[in-house]
Amino acid sequence: MKVGEFSKALSAYADLVDAQSTSAIGGSVRKLVAAWSGKEALAMKTLIGGSKIAGDIETAPSNSKTSVGDLRDALEGLRKFATLISKKAFLDDLHLLIEHLDAHEQADIEAFARAWQHDLDPAVQPQPDDLIDDYVSRLKASYKDEKLFAAVYGELERDRRLKAPHLAEIATRFSAKTAKSSPRRVSLENIRFPHETYATSKAKSRFFGGRSAA
Repeated sequence: MKVGEFSKALSAYADLVDAQSTSAIGGSVRKLVAAWSGKEALAMKTLIGGSKIAGDIETAPSNSKTSVGDLRDALEGLRKFATLISKKAFLDDLHLLIEHLDAHEQADIEAFARAWQHDLDPAVQPQPDDLIDDYVSRLKASYKDEKLFAAVYGELERDRRLKAPHLAEIATRFSAKTAKSSPRRVSLENIRFPHETYATSKAKSRFFGGRSAA
C-alpha cells in the first residue's frame, strides 16, 4: 500500500478519535503522518523497512505528553476492528507499523516523529505537485484549529523546497487567486487569511454571546 493511501486512512482514524474522545491520540497520529510528508509515492513496506531510527530517542516528556507505546496500543485496537472490514494490504502495513512502534515504545511521540522524518532518505525527493497537494489538504483540515494550523503554517513557511510560484499555487487553491509572480510574503499572507478570518469571527461571536451588538 502506498504511503499516501495509508496516511489518508490513519488521518480518518485520527478524526474519528478526536470526535469521540479528548485523548491526544488523534494528534499523535497526525504527527506521525506529517513525518512521512513528501513520501506519499513510496510503499509502506519500503518506508518502514528502510527506517534506521536509533533506539536511544529522547524519552523526556514534551508538549505531546504521549509515548510511542500509547500510539501503538491505540493502533492495535484499530487493527482488531479493521480486521473485520479492511483489505489485507492495509492490515499487513498496519501490522508492520505496530511492530516498528513496539521497538520504541518508551520514546515521546514528537521526538520519534522528528527522528523518523530525519531518517527518511533525502535522495527520495517529493515532487512539487505532491507537496502542494499535501499542504493544501492539511491547511483545509487545520485552519479552524489554532494550534494545528500554527504547526502546519510554520512548517510551510520554513519549507524551502517550495519556491514562490509553489506558494502562490497553494494560496490560490486554499484561499484566494494569487499570481505566480507574487513574492513569498504575499502568498503567505493570503494563506493565513482564512484562519485569521475564522479566528476573528469566532472571537466576535464569543464577545457578543448573550449580549446585544447594539
